[in-house]
Amino acid sequence: MARLGTPLVAVPDADKLDWRELTSRENAWFEKALANSDKVDLDGDLTGLVLTFPRGDGYAIYVVSDHRRRLTLHPVVWGNNWQVEDYVIRGLRRQDIIDIALKDRNLRALFKKGA
Repeated sequence: MARLGTPLVAVPDADKLDWRELTSRENAWFEKALANSDKVDLDGDLTGLVLTFPRGDGYAIYVVSDHRRRLTLHPVVWGNNWQVEDYVIRGLRRQDIIDIALKDRNLRALFKKGA
């Protein structure tokens, strides 16, 4: 079962930026995180995997760390800062995380720019 980890801050100096710059930096962080996530081997260590959960008008975003097969999901602080309930995270098994990652990868491939 997964556990909830400490939050990750996508843009550390967010309170000092206007919304245009903040949005630009958040999007750059997210694109880089997704590119790294797509390289994670789902049969091995899941560290770096990005998971998204639809929430409100956006997504709750989490990054996985997999230390000695102990799965931890770290909420990402960005945008509206949507999060899922703690019990949802604590109920996730390794296969659930892999299934969510596959769904996310398939959706990105389906809606890929230029496709």
